[in-house]
Amino acid sequence: MSFFTVPNSPEGVHVVIESPQSVHVTWRSHPGLKGLVTRYMVKWLHVGNPADSNVDGHKIVNAGNPYRRETQVGGLKPYNMYSFMVREEVGQENWGKFSTPVDIIMPEDGTVKDALYLI
Repeated sequence: MSFFTVPNSPEGVHVVIESPQSVHVTWRSHPGLKGLVTRYMVKWLHVGNPADSNVDGHKIVNAGNPYRRETQVGGLKPYNMYSFMVREEVGQENWGKFSTPVDIIMPEDGTVKDALYLI
C-alpha cells in the first residue's frame, strides 16, 4: 500500500470563452506536487435558477503531459452564468480541494467580446 500527500488546489485557473457554448480552461499544478499528479477534475456549476442544475458537470483530464494543464468544455448554455473549479488527484482516488471558483457569463450570441468575467 502506498501513501500519498493530499494535494492542494491548483492555482491560476483561467477560463476563456471560445463560443456561446464552449470555454477553454487552463490552470497550474501546485508546485510541490510536480510529477505526482495523476489526474485533474474540472467541475462547472450553473449559477442561478436551480431548475437548470442539469447543465452542471465535470470532466476528468489525465496528467500525461507535464506541461498541458488545459481542457475544453462544451455544451454550455448561451447567456448563462457558470462557476469553474479544478482539483488534483495524487495516486488513485486521492483528490485535493477544489480551486477558487472562476465565474463567467456566456455571451448571448456569437460575439465573444460581450462576455463578462467575474473573479
